[in-house]
Amino acid sequence: MQYSTHILAFFIYLLCVASIGAFMRDYYWRDYSPGEIPYDAIEVSNDGKYIGQVYVNGGLIPAMIYPHLGYSVAELHGKQVIKENIKILCCPDHSKLYWGYVDFKQPSSAQGGLMKNAILGGFHKDVGKVFIGKVHHEGEWKVAKVISIENIYNGLIVWKNSDGSPLNFKQFYMLKYNSSTFGGSIVTCDDISR
Repeated sequence: MQYSTHILAFFIYLLCVASIGAFMRDYYWRDYSPGEIPYDAIEVSNDGKYIGQVYVNGGLIPAMIYPHLGYSVAELHGKQVIKENIKILCCPDHSKLYWGYVDFKQPSSAQGGLMKNAILGGFHKDVGKVFIGKVHHEGEWKVAKVISIENIYNGLIVWKNSDGSPLNFKQFYMLKYNSSTFGGSIVTCDDISR
């Protein structure tokens, strides 16, 4: 009797662990050390730049890591160059992440869950949660914070190379998590390299 109770408890434990695992997303932030790119780091678009996260003026916000230059760039009221306390986004299975095209000019209700599965990139006191987006601007892909469509300041905010001033895009790609197999086309992180 006691033996079967232990076996039953063990199987219930396994079922609970499997259930929790089904709801956990397998991407994470690691500490970034200049010159050391983790094997599972997420590259922006096969160009040697990576998705980062930095602490700036009271918030954690997405950034773009330039390993060959030894720093990251984030947008917070303009271009911010950060050289320390940088995190790098990692995922052992890159097919779990994809860049979904979004258009914040259109009503979110017409786009079928625009923010669904968006990867949280951080938080800032001025706008709340921020997500990760990218746009091709000034000859390169730029990764920066996305302010949710529900916010009056919504969009992807990047920087101008000329003077560092902010620029808000309403049409861009947002990093999302593919939690299940579903119909339609998915553009994975490895597919967008233009």
